[in-house]
Amino acid sequence: MSGLGTVRARQAIIWIGLLAACGAFPATGLSAAVQAATPPGPTLTLLPLPPPLPPDSAPLAPQLQHMPRHDAAALVGEPVRNINGQTVGHLVDVLIDKEGHPKAGVIEFEGFLGLGTRKIAVAWKTLRFNEVKNRLIVTVMLDAAKLKALPVYSPSEKTIPLATAP
Repeated sequence: MSGLGTVRARQAIIWIGLLAACGAFPATGLSAAVQAATPPGPTLTLLPLPPPLPPDSAPLAPQLQHMPRHDAAALVGEPVRNINGQTVGHLVDVLIDKEGHPKAGVIEFEGFLGLGTRKIAVAWKTLRFNEVKNRLIVTVMLDAAKLKALPVYSPSEKTIPLATAP
């Protein structure tokens, strides 16, 4: 499984884990099965809820805004091209900091004839996003041949090797 299939499988495992952590399943051993199926990696830290509103104040009603479709795009699964326009892999993950700002993109390179894959992390600042014919184009501004020689990205490591611009 590679590319979008890997992402969807990871998302399904995360959702099942979150539901199990919230007690959505009866105590039938499902949580043990979820733990066994969950790959090792960073743990999920739930942030504390904001303090309750004073009794005399009502929650604010949300406001609705409309955003043009061309201003919104899904990134995960999109092809990544080099500066020559050749597809070098797919964006399979976005790494964020504690404030929720993107810090890195994880690119999955396919091996010869589609066999074998490897992932590397690149600094977010090295990625460029353009729209061509209503399609999002992601370009990595680093030498693709040298990127393939970088250490493999592993979410379970304490530090992440990150390709940056010189």
